[in-house]
Parts: sequence; C-alpha cells; structure tokens
Amino acid sequence: GFGFSYSGNPGLKPERSRNSELGVHYAHAGHRLDMVYFDNHIRDLIAIDTQAASTMINLDEARSDGIELAYAGKFGDTSMNLAATWQDPRNALSGQPLLRRARHFSTVAVTQRSGVTLIGVEWQHSGAREDIDINTFARTVLAAYDVLNLSASLSISPHLELSARVDNLLDQEHMLAHGYNTPGRTLYVGLSYR
Repeated sequence: GFGFSYSGNPGLKPERSRNSELGVHYAHAGHRLDMVYFDNHIRDLIAIDTQAASTMINLDEARSDGIELAYAGKFGDTSMNLAATWQDPRNALSGQPLLRRARHFSTVAVTQRSGVTLIGVEWQHSGAREDIDINTFARTVLAAYDVLNLSASLSISPHLELSARVDNLLDQEHMLAHGYNTPGRTLYVGLSYR
C-alpha cells in the first residue's frame, strides 16, 4: 500500500483514566441549558507511533480539559439542539497536541414537524487538528471543515414511515484521518415498519 507494514503491539497496555466534571444544568418550559467543565487525565493512552506510524503505542500520560456547552429547546413544532466543545487535548509530558483531536467542534440541528412530515437540517463543524502524514511520518495539520446534512421523514400510516437523509449536502472535501477519503454527498432512503 504505502510502502510500510503495520503490525500489532503485544506490549500494549489498557488505558486508565481519572475524569473530573463540574457542571451547571438548567431546564424550564421545554428548554435545557448545560455547561460543563471537564478535566480528563489518561495514563497509557493508546496512540499511533509517531516515529514510524506502523504500530500503536502507549503514551505515558495525556490530558484533555475544556468546556462543553449544550442547548436543547422547543418552539412549537420546531426543535433546536446546539452543542459546542472547546478543549486542550495534549501529551501531558511533552505538551504536544494529541493526534486527530480538534480543539473546537460544534453542531447545530433544527427539526420542523408539520403534520406527518418531519424535516431536519444539521451543521457540523470541526476545527483543525494534527495527524501523521502517512508518506513522510511527519506531523501535518488536517484542515477545519463544515458539513451540512438534511433529513426528512413521512409517516405513511401509524405503522409505516418513509425516511430520507442527505449527508454532506454541499459535497465538502475533508479528512477525518490523513490519507483516508471521506464520502462525498450521500443519499440514504429507508422504509420502516413498526
């Protein structure tokens, strides 16, 4: 494939973590707001070997702390969900960012019900994050991306529902891992019986 072989690591140890959270939650009249500070300490984090990218290794200690905000609310037949995370995922000893972990990511989803029809739109954002270039084994930066998804469902009868979903509506090119393509615009159609 890429001129190197990948092998398992029989000396790999399981991850162990100590996680702390402090949160404030508020709910009233169909609305909910959550704000959480988190601080995760992970020993023996399983990560790719950045020297050769040919096996997995344990990092001595990793840490990720940050803030999560979330909102869910209903406005008549319209529902809205928002979530955002700001974090600092890093090797606790070297300070280097952990691979494939964005410092910021968020989602916004809105659904509208009209009789037997439900229509939804979702926007997903991820900030830039580091990864390993599979050709040079050097650190590289994966660009930030935004993806728009649409969904719709129609209740044909009390037991039968037709649904459709378009992921990546704008055909946004992006990578979740260096060297691996992600699907472009994709249509899913389904019929379910309950």
